[in-house]
Amino acid sequence: MISEVPKQPRRGRIGGDSHGEPGHKKALTIEQAFMKSKIERRIYELREKAVRDEISALAGAKEEGLQQGHQKAVRENTIAALRAGLDVNLVAQITGLDIEEVQKLKEDLNKQSITTKT
Repeated sequence: MISEVPKQPRRGRIGGDSHGEPGHKKALTIEQAFMKSKIERRIYELREKAVRDEISALAGAKEEGLQQGHQKAVRENTIAALRAGLDVNLVAQITGLDIEEVQKLKEDLNKQSITTKT
């Protein structure tokens, strides 16, 4: 949140030397207020960018999580269909996986069943 603009100094005469003259003090005060506003504006912009970056990162992580969950569900359904004895080609067609992937899962299942039987 941007703070309030500082009160302006009293008006004085302009001119004279630069030490202690009201006009110069006013110019310096206004310059300081402008610089402060610039700094505050930059801090605000950086804060806003950080918030947007965090929202974007969370959205990306959510999408990645959804994709991983979908892939896991497809794999589990493929394994269930293979255990039920469905044909590799049919399972590939239903799940949308490549025949090679389904065949590899079937081979892995066969290896697991052989190991558990012995």
